[in-house]
Amino acid sequence: MLAFIEYPGMGYRRRWRSRKSPVFDHWALSVPQTIPAGGGTPRMGQLRWQCLGAPHEDQGEDDGVLALFLPRDFAFSQPFTLDIRPEMAAFVADYVLLLYHSFPHRTESDVPYVASATTSLLAACISPSRDHFFEAQEPIDAVIMARANKIIVANLADRNLTPGKLSQDLGISRSRLYRIFEPAGGISHYIRRQRLLKTRDALGNIADGRPISSIAEEWGFMDPSTYSRTFRREFGISPKEAREAGWLGLKHPPLAERSNNGKPSLNSLLANNCLLSHQLSTT
Repeated sequence: MLAFIEYPGMGYRRRWRSRKSPVFDHWALSVPQTIPAGGGTPRMGQLRWQCLGAPHEDQGEDDGVLALFLPRDFAFSQPFTLDIRPEMAAFVADYVLLLYHSFPHRTESDVPYVASATTSLLAACISPSRDHFFEAQEPIDAVIMARANKIIVANLADRNLTPGKLSQDLGISRSRLYRIFEPAGGISHYIRRQRLLKTRDALGNIADGRPISSIAEEWGFMDPSTYSRTFRREFGISPKEAREAGWLGLKHPPLAERSNNGKPSLNSLLANNCLLSHQLSTT
């Protein structure tokens, strides 16, 4: 079971302990959440884990927690503790967050696959081995893809954002990065598409009266003719037509409906599916 538990009130230090005779002996893997004082995006803390059947006492000032509850015999048999290295714990935390955000789009038919993928990922993180990593390749790739997307979004205006720099930041080989993004038309195509979307947003903003060429240059498109052709190929209309439509309040074509390879866009998959490789293999 995966649940987000919001604590009543904010900014309070809380202390808790397990019952002497607990009803459940499940494993609980949790990622604490703290809401900044001025509001904004919640900060996610480090992964915590415990067996509910073992004595436990802790304290914190978190505003809520994202918790994954697993049966006592779920994929591993360890007494009352788990040995998870910090880098592996961070990977599990990212996966739990990705899984949570994907749930509104999951169906009952996805449950067996999600359970299998979760089992494989936890086995790889708790008992690292070549076989476990091989079995967990799809959920691992999903987390890497989400991490890559986060870096891309944060550095989209940086002209030094290249596949080589991205693979270095992620700590993976360039060939693996290419393989993970291959269903989206390649990593270079994906970055270019996100930049085109930024220009499309600016063109549709009636408060932004800059020349089209200036908007294009801001996002790395230095040649107006090449930019115009690339924009039309991606969205089916010219930048000028996009500006006219946006200023008239007309809706742009939905992102998910346009794809160069006939498959859902990676951006859509990140929003709708935590197990990207599985969905792409069945489309």
